[in-house]
Amino acid sequence: MRESLFMNFKNLLLGSRIVAEPNENLTPEIAASLGAAWGTMLKSGTVTLARDFRADSRMLKRAFVAGLMSAGLNIMDLTAAPIPVLQFAIRRFGTVGGAMFTSHHAHHSNKIEVKLYNRSGIEYDLQKIRVLLEICENDQIQRSKSNQIGNLIQTMEINELYVRAITQFIDKNLLKDSNLNIVADCSNGPIGSIVPSLLTRVGVEVIALNAYESSLLKPLPSLDSLKKLSKVIKSTDANFGVCYDIDGSRAIYFDERGNYISSDLLLTLFVLEELKKGSKIFVTTETTTKVLEDIINKIPDAQLIRVKNIPGNVANTVRVRRAHFGGSDTGKYRFPEYAFFSDTALTTLKLLEIIAKSGKTLTEVLADVPQTIKTYYEITPPPEIYKHFHEIIEDNLPGLKIIDTLIGLKIFFGPELGWIHIIPSFHEPKLLLSGEIANPAKGPELFKTIEYALEGKLTKPRLNNL
Repeated sequence: MRESLFMNFKNLLLGSRIVAEPNENLTPEIAASLGAAWGTMLKSGTVTLARDFRADSRMLKRAFVAGLMSAGLNIMDLTAAPIPVLQFAIRRFGTVGGAMFTSHHAHHSNKIEVKLYNRSGIEYDLQKIRVLLEICENDQIQRSKSNQIGNLIQTMEINELYVRAITQFIDKNLLKDSNLNIVADCSNGPIGSIVPSLLTRVGVEVIALNAYESSLLKPLPSLDSLKKLSKVIKSTDANFGVCYDIDGSRAIYFDERGNYISSDLLLTLFVLEELKKGSKIFVTTETTTKVLEDIINKIPDAQLIRVKNIPGNVANTVRVRRAHFGGSDTGKYRFPEYAFFSDTALTTLKLLEIIAKSGKTLTEVLADVPQTIKTYYEITPPPEIYKHFHEIIEDNLPGLKIIDTLIGLKIFFGPELGWIHIIPSFHEPKLLLSGEIANPAKGPELFKTIEYALEGKLTKPRLNNL
């Protein structure tokens, strides 16, 4: 039995997070051990827990709770709640950490992800996750005495507290006077219990899609749901559209014409807005657009800090370096006046505020945002490759940094070569590739590398020759 548990714990790590298939390598017994191990790490205190609406998330979270209580930890249970609310609750109530049980990604719909957060609401890095797994593997769990078992605490009105908090960081009167409206796809996640009422409260009309708890296991967002979102935006007078990840941790945006807005373009827009306020220190990942250097380096005393794109890294750097803004290419933007971590609902409000102040459409606002010269390419793959390009790319390009942008994948070939972003076309079965390539002469070879990877024809020497 020990060997079986050891092997399961060794296989729980995917990248920098705990990701596994329920009742396969993540059983209730394993979840309980993880909870007890985390309680052993923390030693004492109260933690905040949440989950999405999936039945397996509920099952595994309850087992995790039992493990935590056995180690003497108290649990503030938010039941079903999005990650922004979980992070807010950690800070609002001063708990020693938090955990979220949620679907991994739509293209890995059979897996559950366990995300852990510290007392600042910042996600654990790989080193802390490894310590947790080592406690399980080495059987170092410490149980509390029977009279010191933890308690379960229910929270009341957490959504109301959260909404009051984030609306303090935008101009509510401006939004109420601007007659704005958006389309919001909540991906059948608990963010649906927040966003529609939040927007209505600040005077923004909202058409909400998938804003309910579904009894069907239908992982969203999907290509079909994004196509529908784009059509709804175009058929209304919405100022823009937004699609949230199922746990509310990330979002992708569409302009009033239903066109996808790249995270790099949105990141640059937020940087420009922060510069207008006098902000000087910015944090981003190594894989975002190089136009940020062109903009920030022209400002006296302004500084751009680039870090690796791993969980918690941007938020921790924003905290340590006292930065004024942080963003990445995974749909996460950090406004430190509110918190070091990202908040998708606040980001949506900030974007509405920018439009209201400008008096322009989002397309017009973005037209004034500087961009680098990109290289473009199209691939028309067979239907099965078109539908499953995420998994195929991740399997066939394991040696490269691959970033899930929710709508597609960004492949980072290194600072000397640059990156290529792959997204599906909404109008025909094509994959659209756009690249910020340091050496344009290498562009055709990089695009061909991706094409060969999709076809399963890639060989290691070809990558090495790049």
